[in-house]
Amino acid sequence: MKFMEILVILTALFLGGDALKCYNCTTVKYNDVVVAEASNTCEGSEITCETGHTCMNNALGYNMEIGGLKVKAETTQTTCGINIGGDAYCEMIKGFLTESVTDLKCSVKFCSTDLCTSSALFLIGDALQCYNCTTVKFNNVKIEESTSCEGSEITCTTDQNACMTYEISGKTDVEGVKVEAEETQTTCGKSADGDAHCQMIKADMSESVDDLKCSVNFCSTDLCNSSGEIAQISVLVGAFVISLYGILF
Repeated sequence: MKFMEILVILTALFLGGDALKCYNCTTVKYNDVVVAEASNTCEGSEITCETGHTCMNNALGYNMEIGGLKVKAETTQTTCGINIGGDAYCEMIKGFLTESVTDLKCSVKFCSTDLCTSSALFLIGDALQCYNCTTVKFNNVKIEESTSCEGSEITCTTDQNACMTYEISGKTDVEGVKVEAEETQTTCGKSADGDAHCQMIKADMSESVDDLKCSVNFCSTDLCNSSGEIAQISVLVGAFVISLYGILF
């Protein structure tokens, strides 16, 4: 799929029509040079969104081939959109672009006041990096799915201002045997959420896990949340995995 076709699809998905006002502009650069025919200024580009939509700003960085030449490309697009979450939006973008570009980086910001986004204000290089890994233990023995944090780094969306670490423990039944279970999960998050994550976990797991304990810590510098040992996706058996999967992943 060609680059301009992708822009048309994304615009069709996210444009709206009747409440909040947002800029509707795009900046495209090849090797740090603005591509005029694919870009427009934010000044004068204001549009009115559908009710329930927010303003959004999507920044992409990637390498691609044009006429047989390798080109470093950057795209920043501001428009109206539905806040489906930065990770979900970037996964959709990657689905469009995976076969045609390499070294793809994506970050998204949402805001909900008139004209609160501008491509000049949003740079992908500013995004925080965090480890995204998990350590799981049964009866103090690390299960085989756990690996080191090395290679698990992710780039947070710009609405995620912190790296966070969950620590969860409790007693649960695994194939009829009561075990002490512990999980440490590291990923991107929002410091403003505080202990809301633990409150959700306790509400969801209180009936299936005894002596449930949960804590969450936040830090705000790149890769500050290493747990030391972890798994990309923890596979817990029985009630413990079912409960955690619905909340954490």
